[in-house]
Amino acid sequence: MKKVLRVGTRTSPLALAQVREIAQALKTIAPAVELKVVSMDTAGDIDKKTPISEMEGTDFFTREIDRALSNEPDRPCRP
Repeated sequence: MKKVLRVGTRTSPLALAQVREIAQALKTIAPAVELKVVSMDTAGDIDKKTPISEMEGTDFFTREIDRALSNEPDRPCRP
């Protein structure tokens, strides 16, 4: 039985390419682990008008992902 590891990422082409690269490396060292990618748009992706320098806080590209993953009981990520 494969273990499933959920990974949160943005929907940007770069973020998705990075996750694909990690998935390939993971298959090599841990073939029993299946990587499930959970992608989402973040405030930084959605708001195309506000300059980054004017956005509130510093987590506008990660806030939604952090919130979604914080509901996972066995998350291997920072709170």
